[in-house]
Amino acid sequence: MENVPAILEKQVVQTNPLIEARKYMNLSEMRLFILGLQGVKPHIKEDSVYDVEFQETWVSPNELKSLFANNDGSVNNMKRHIKNAFDGKIELSDGYGGYMLYHIYNKMHYVPEKGLLIKFDDEMKPYILDIIGKAYTTYSIKTMFPLSSEYAWRLLESLLEYQGFFKKGKNKVYCELSLDEVRFRLNVPEGQYVGRMSNFRSRVLDLPIKDINEKTEYSVWYDVLKTGRKVTGFRFWLEKKKSVKEIAIKQDDDSKLYDNQQKIYDRLVNRGISTRKAKSLIKKYDLSVIENNLRYAVQQKDTSTNLPGLIITFIEQDVAGQNAKAKKEAQEREAERQKDRRQAYEMFHGTAEVDTGHETEITTSSDELNDIEVEFIQRKGEKAGAFFLKKMERLGLTVEEVRAGKRK
Repeated sequence: MENVPAILEKQVVQTNPLIEARKYMNLSEMRLFILGLQGVKPHIKEDSVYDVEFQETWVSPNELKSLFANNDGSVNNMKRHIKNAFDGKIELSDGYGGYMLYHIYNKMHYVPEKGLLIKFDDEMKPYILDIIGKAYTTYSIKTMFPLSSEYAWRLLESLLEYQGFFKKGKNKVYCELSLDEVRFRLNVPEGQYVGRMSNFRSRVLDLPIKDINEKTEYSVWYDVLKTGRKVTGFRFWLEKKKSVKEIAIKQDDDSKLYDNQQKIYDRLVNRGISTRKAKSLIKKYDLSVIENNLRYAVQQKDTSTNLPGLIITFIEQDVAGQNAKAKKEAQEREAERQKDRRQAYEMFHGTAEVDTGHETEITTSSDELNDIEVEFIQRKGEKAGAFFLKKMERLGLTVEEVRAGKRK
């Protein structure tokens, strides 16, 4: 690939309905598809230069050799791949429960000395040529070509629909897809992995995501969405990597994670938290914070609660820690209140404690406030305590009146 940096830097454009379509293509056929796209000048803006009709796009022999020689779509098999690609089709939803099938190419012509000619069928105009006023997705060829899995390719395309949010200050974006939508967009064969969610996640999601994370400028992970105990969809996250150095540090941290924090990691994953999020939590928070909030979230859960989401929220906000802190502060306030009561007992003569079964009250036979009581109320005001407030109420006094010197 290092011999053809120019073509890899080129941008390709598709409308979002085409991104979301079911493409009946293997990896080599998808590579041929975007090689054809790189020669299209779509109508995106009013004042832009664009093609009115599809032009013929040529990919040179050297480009083909560099782009295909080191993968399954070798130049030696080019005829087979071109034939299969030309016979391919895409499937789009019509929005009413039906579907539409489109042929992709008008012509593909391979000439050993000149390379490969690609021209799209006119039925593809609304999806890759006449785009003005429509939602579309753009990416460079180099983003996709390193991938070795068609599932990885299709998943990354779907997530790149939302890359515009990066420009709005978001450092990561996500999309939620039902299980059926995932199977459709990723072109999972009908009947494959049905009822075998562990195999589905491993083959269709986990391995392709590993491919994306290792070979592209993006990091991808997902959360499982459930209805009851049944997996009904996934929330996919996309984050742009910052630098090669930071990626190397992150990979090193991940290896340490498995050595030193496996137990907590396993508990989080077993509660339905994605592997990516579990690692992120362990790296960011103390294990004691994670463990306390994990236990507290499980205790607080009811049947209508999304437990994985509850656990994540509790950890990120340290709800268990805040709850413990609140209890401690309440205990300290109560201790201080009792201390004030004891000091008050020592200040007065002729007093006795009476246990009412709810709280301790101080009683006295005096029908007026003494000097110490007046001083205490003048200093504490409304915070003088229940005993003093009740005695003032019994004597018909207010704090302002006591501060003015009134005793009865």
